[in-house]
Amino acid sequence: MSNQENHNVGRNRAEKTLSTSPVPTILVLVFIWVTAAVLLTLSLLSQRDFTIFKKGDIAPFSTWALTDFMYVDKAKTNAEKAAARQAAPEYLCISEPSCAKLDHDLDTFLAAARNRSEVEQQKRKYIPSASLPAQQAGDFKNFADLSNFIADRKNVDLLQKKFRSVASHGIALPEQLEKKNIRIITAGGRQLDNFIPPLPADAASEVLREFKIAENFKTELHMVLSRLMEKGNLVYDQERTRNGQDAASAKVPNSYKKCRRNELIVAEGALITGELIDKITAEKNALPQNFGMAIFYYRLGISFLLLLVAFLFLYNTYPGFFSSTSRISIAGVTVILSLIINYAVIYSFFYLVKFERISDYQLLLVLVPIPLCAALCTAFLGNRSAIFALFLVSGVTAMMVFPDRSFELALRWFFTGMLVALSVRNVRNYRSFFFRVFIFGALSIALINSDTLINAGNTNFIEAAIVIFINSFGCAVASLLLVFAFELIFNADTNMSLMVLCDYSHPLLDELKRQAPGTMFHSMNVATLAEDAARAIRANPLKAKAGALFHDIGKLSNPSYFVENNIHSPAEHEQLQPRQSAAIIREHVSAGADLGRKHRLSRFIRDAITTHHGDDLVSFFYRKAVEAHEQNPGSPPVFESDFRYNGEAPSEKELSIISLADACEAACRSLKDPSEANIREMVNNIFIHRFRQGQLRDSKLSLEELHTVRECFIKDLVNFNHGRIAYNKENKNDSAEQSVVLPKPESSEKK
Repeated sequence: MSNQENHNVGRNRAEKTLSTSPVPTILVLVFIWVTAAVLLTLSLLSQRDFTIFKKGDIAPFSTWALTDFMYVDKAKTNAEKAAARQAAPEYLCISEPSCAKLDHDLDTFLAAARNRSEVEQQKRKYIPSASLPAQQAGDFKNFADLSNFIADRKNVDLLQKKFRSVASHGIALPEQLEKKNIRIITAGGRQLDNFIPPLPADAASEVLREFKIAENFKTELHMVLSRLMEKGNLVYDQERTRNGQDAASAKVPNSYKKCRRNELIVAEGALITGELIDKITAEKNALPQNFGMAIFYYRLGISFLLLLVAFLFLYNTYPGFFSSTSRISIAGVTVILSLIINYAVIYSFFYLVKFERISDYQLLLVLVPIPLCAALCTAFLGNRSAIFALFLVSGVTAMMVFPDRSFELALRWFFTGMLVALSVRNVRNYRSFFFRVFIFGALSIALINSDTLINAGNTNFIEAAIVIFINSFGCAVASLLLVFAFELIFNADTNMSLMVLCDYSHPLLDELKRQAPGTMFHSMNVATLAEDAARAIRANPLKAKAGALFHDIGKLSNPSYFVENNIHSPAEHEQLQPRQSAAIIREHVSAGADLGRKHRLSRFIRDAITTHHGDDLVSFFYRKAVEAHEQNPGSPPVFESDFRYNGEAPSEKELSIISLADACEAACRSLKDPSEANIREMVNNIFIHRFRQGQLRDSKLSLEELHTVRECFIKDLVNFNHGRIAYNKENKNDSAEQSVVLPKPESSEKK
């Protein structure tokens, strides 16, 4: 392995270690947590500056004092009472009619058995009656044992006695024993505590416990008794159970909760009077000096809960999100930046209200730049990530503005952001991205806040329209600038940047087209295969296409040693040792990675370059080296590691598709007879080989998706290699060598 390869391998390992380390994720979550808590604290302190209020004003939000008091916690009390009711015992009464029926069924069975015995002694056929006990007597297999058993009166008396004794204590059904705390009430009204009634099978075992009879006969008799008792004899005593639950619930005392901020001082929409201003001033003067820190700790708790909910939902619905450090960093920076911008807008708004530049507090609903977060997250991370970013941003921002309306505002801004996110999710160029954020941002803000706009007067409506225009236009400009900045800073890609990379005029592709046209043609075919397959399995076709176009740019270092660029390349390799040839072939991966870094290609494109061969074997030159060693045993030993690529197995669906498409396209191009059957066989063999060699171990492709990808490849490769109709000459005397004389163009200049 060369020094350059060692350097690239070490760099790739370092990048992978950083990308898989949990440290960046933890740091991002901590930064979001602290930022949200700080901004919530600052917003609360600024809201408690009630100098913006004057007599006659209408309070835009409700305010509570920091007063301790005790109140009944109805939710907890009701929960404890419900738990007490649940823990109260259920009462089951022994049903006398059921006991009588059990006795009757046993007597019927014994009588039928005696009848059968008499009939069979007379050598006649026994025909049982339609009742279940009689049928069981007729079906009894070990009837000789049964006949001998009932012939002894002591056995019959003991059987009936044990049967009635067990039934008198209750026979339960499985569903009646689901609740462990039960009480049995006998027919005489006596309560049996700490007694669990047996199930029918257990009751039958209890009846037969004292009998010393043959095992086969005992087993069959046990089955008969179980069938007789299968319906049990216990019924639910609803009245006694309800009375017990009511008594248990009445014993539970009320639970009290201590509250510090639930004394209402100013209600939203209330008229500000002199009395209220004095009350607000007194409350402000009574605040302790460490009030800010106490609020900060409280906001830390709220922020932690919001962050925890968002993290758990995102982790459960999109676990792959946390596999990329770049993705986590982009999400964290987007959320933090959005919160800071929202706070700056809110603070500026209240500043303008204080100096009477803005008179309507409701304008703040259409001024917060929520579309910015939605557009950025969707462009880089997709809609699923945007949902949870919007959950955090809209929730924290709503608490920054009007705490008593935080849920309503969070819903408004969440749906505003989602409409913008849906509008830009498939955008493929920067101009369309800008206009969609601008237009759909304005439409979504106006639609979600239509009730506020309808209730506004003419002057306020015009003012609101201006604010909406400024908000949506500012979000469009800021999101476009931040997209450019994030692409540079995080080396990330969006559909817009991928679309730019798919342009064949890119410097690297242009150089590949001039210096290695065969490789360029191969890359274009691979891009077509990868794009179609990715679209078929609902992966990102743009990522697959862009990665496929650049996957072989490393061949620019030695294009003549690859057969697609030079038909004489086998002769050039004949002059080299197999180890040297393999090194040249393997080098195109590391050379491509270096070119990708030099041209600042995104991480995904560089992964496509380094993983399209994985750690597969350069089998042709390996076999050639083994054969040479066998012919010359004194030569240096052949190590398989010297003939393996230094890449890693692809870890994304699009990367796996590119790797498979590269192998299938190159192999099928070498077929002498590219018929559909031969192409199908070749593609199947490649898929099986890659699967067995472990090259798909991290691909995240299901077997169903692999099947879909394979069928797409076969279809496209058949279309690539289909034959053409041979055109016959209409005139046998026609010759391609006949010269064609073109008329001279007339000069437009007079001489």
